[in-house]
Amino acid sequence: MTENSVRESKTNEYEDYDILEDLTRGEIARILKVALKENPDKIKLMKCLKYTDEKDKKMADEEVNMLKLAESQHTIRYIESFLHQSDLCIIMEYEGGNLRETIEKLKILPVKERKEICYSAFFHILLALAHLHSLKIIHRNLKPENIFLDRDGNVKIGGFGLVEKMTSQQLDLTSNKLISELSDIWSLAVIIIECLTCVHQFAGKNLKETIANTKRGKFAPFPDYIKGELKDILVSMLNTNPVKRPSAMDLLDSELMQLIQRIETEKKEREQVIKEKELIIKEKELIIQELEQQLKNKDSQIKENKEDIEENNNEIKEEKEYIKEKVLSFKNNDEFEENNENNAEKINDEQEEQNEEQNVPLQELEIIAAELKTPPVGNEDEINEIIQQQKALLSQITSELKYNDDTEIRKGYLNAGVAGALIEIINSQQLDKITLVHMECLISLLQSKKEIIQMFDKNQLLQGLIRLLDHTDTEIRNDAFGCIFMIALFGLDESHFDLPNEYFDTIQQYGGIDKIIAMYRNQENEDDQKTGVLLCICFIYHARVINDKELLHEVNEYIKFLLSSNDERIVGIASQALGCLVQNSENLSEIMKGVQLDQIAIDLQIPLTDNEEEKEKIKKKQENHCNFLFAILFYNNDAELRMKFFNSRIIDALLNIFATRDLYSISEPYIRAFYAFTSSINLELNNQLVLKKPFNPLLRLFDYKTVDFAILAILSIIQAEAQQVNIDSLNPYYEMFNESVGIEKIFELFHNQYDLTTNNFEPYDIFLNLHEQERNYLRTEGVNDRIAVLIGNLFRAQEICDAEIKSEVIEVLKANINKTEDWIRIESGKALKFLALNQVNREEIEKDDFIILE
Repeated sequence: MTENSVRESKTNEYEDYDILEDLTRGEIARILKVALKENPDKIKLMKCLKYTDEKDKKMADEEVNMLKLAESQHTIRYIESFLHQSDLCIIMEYEGGNLRETIEKLKILPVKERKEICYSAFFHILLALAHLHSLKIIHRNLKPENIFLDRDGNVKIGGFGLVEKMTSQQLDLTSNKLISELSDIWSLAVIIIECLTCVHQFAGKNLKETIANTKRGKFAPFPDYIKGELKDILVSMLNTNPVKRPSAMDLLDSELMQLIQRIETEKKEREQVIKEKELIIKEKELIIQELEQQLKNKDSQIKENKEDIEENNNEIKEEKEYIKEKVLSFKNNDEFEENNENNAEKINDEQEEQNEEQNVPLQELEIIAAELKTPPVGNEDEINEIIQQQKALLSQITSELKYNDDTEIRKGYLNAGVAGALIEIINSQQLDKITLVHMECLISLLQSKKEIIQMFDKNQLLQGLIRLLDHTDTEIRNDAFGCIFMIALFGLDESHFDLPNEYFDTIQQYGGIDKIIAMYRNQENEDDQKTGVLLCICFIYHARVINDKELLHEVNEYIKFLLSSNDERIVGIASQALGCLVQNSENLSEIMKGVQLDQIAIDLQIPLTDNEEEKEKIKKKQENHCNFLFAILFYNNDAELRMKFFNSRIIDALLNIFATRDLYSISEPYIRAFYAFTSSINLELNNQLVLKKPFNPLLRLFDYKTVDFAILAILSIIQAEAQQVNIDSLNPYYEMFNESVGIEKIFELFHNQYDLTTNNFEPYDIFLNLHEQERNYLRTEGVNDRIAVLIGNLFRAQEICDAEIKSEVIEVLKANINKTEDWIRIESGKALKFLALNQVNREEIEKDDFIILE
């Protein structure tokens, strides 16, 4: 492609695009997320390649040619290219996520669900490779980062910078033979295995060992769930002799892929049927909206006509009175002049009143509030008419607020008395007169925001909601309970978590606690409903003793049952519930009565057997213990309780599991329980823990498992002494950590996990749920953010000698200072201060005029 051909074929220029985000991760090219200024909603990808010397031009032109040649429904679509300064800018379609991000999400999914996703990806990538190979194109750079997923979950291949025709003379990585399309087959096998296991099969302790494993074909054994034809296919794809690997077409002809193809076809057909039905529903909704608008217009016209008639009747009535008075006045001439004067004064008074009303008109919201406050009195027809008019007003309010999140608008309704009038209706009218129209309007006003709820009269609001728990309509009861649940959640004090719920007395005053307990004990409740009621009870009794020991026993047993669930969301709810109860020491003592810590330690020491059924049974029992330990400790700062756990040798058992057990069999509950123990640990107990040399077992987890909780556990141990010693000194744990090859491993992890984020606290943290209700806020600091904090603590008052790591760590910490999440913002600030105790580190930190806050 010459400069002239670029100039002739382009339709846009660099200046026509807005740069939305810089996605650059390497030095070969700049990758930008862009959108045309004239069409800002359509996001695209701009890849800027050097276009200076002949070598650069040839590489850039070849990439454009390959993009055009490879275009299909399975590859990222080329749009256009143009010159800008010394770069060739290539515009391509943008898909929001890649397979690397999907792999991170797969880690928390059950194996069955993970395999279903992987099968689909396997099939679609094979289709893409079959297309490329049919054109004699070798991709050469197939990896999760170059495999993209569109909004519908369809796979597309990108990253054509290294693509070549099959005349390439480069050697295959696993052999000394020339590279061919079968090299892509090997890469695909590695990708699919990583998707299935969430670990790189050839990974060694370092890059050199990984390369050696790859060349020798030495990969980790497959887990038990990779078996049968799938296992045979993957092994054949990994054959070190490329000639013996199956082609893409061979694989597509396999029984497994034929089955997947049928499943995918049926899935597409179902999706098409759903889309058609959704389109029909949407069309019907539009028709209904038009009819409702027409009906609303007719109602408005009828109302206006009615007002005109009433106004005419009043005028006629006044005219009649005037004529009558005038006739009478003629009968008495002596009174004639006096009547004229009185009529004139009356007209003047009425005119002054009209002028006054026009100067200070009633606000529309105040009119609505006044109409809602109108008591439904009179005969049955009159009462029904008033109620219907009020419901029509409430429906109008709901419609205006339904898709509007503006808090100020709701404050207007509150200040005008509209919300108060609605609460008064709920508190005073017969229950059978309260409908979903009232509830929908109330929920729209509340908006699930603490700021709004605090503006309500809590006594009146809770009294009305608790009253609705007796309603005969199930939906209304559920909506009322949902509002009470939300208010109970907002009654917790995030900054003083040991304080009782501020709404306890009000809920109890109006009989809410008894009604909610009755709901909990209702045998007809479904599991999800019972779980929600349980959590509400625990929110209400937060940090307060439950004197009803029978209720406490019931709740505790049900929490233990939920902690044994395979659903992380259910385990999270149970952890939150138990966390609320153990804030009270009497509740904690009662709950711990039946807990034998020594027996838990013994159970955790039981090794897994080769018998699959027996192994799963042992593992499940241990995971249940760990879920309980986490729930008890995560919200509890009790040093004496932690010492009991420590003395029972539970911690020894967990460290032994981390050090010796097959990494595939160490699930997150084990690591989460250990982290909960280290959180809020005091210096005395931390020193005893360090004597058990915990760093090696924890660092071993980095070879396979999600490292989030392991990093936090190490960080808790490292930080414990900083609470009580002179922080100007070197970290006393640095040498011990370094002896465990910890520094090297942390640096390697910092590079490997750079783009990963984590929401691992979401199911367990009450206040993440609270913030999500208020402002859709989640604790989403990245894995690297936490690693950077750990490095900052380890290298307190000493230089990070690796210049590249030092620069990147400091850059991450400085960026974290501006994040909204309190934990990562505060801890990053501390880490910067620790590093700045060394002059070389400080100079790096203070670049670009950055100021270290004291």
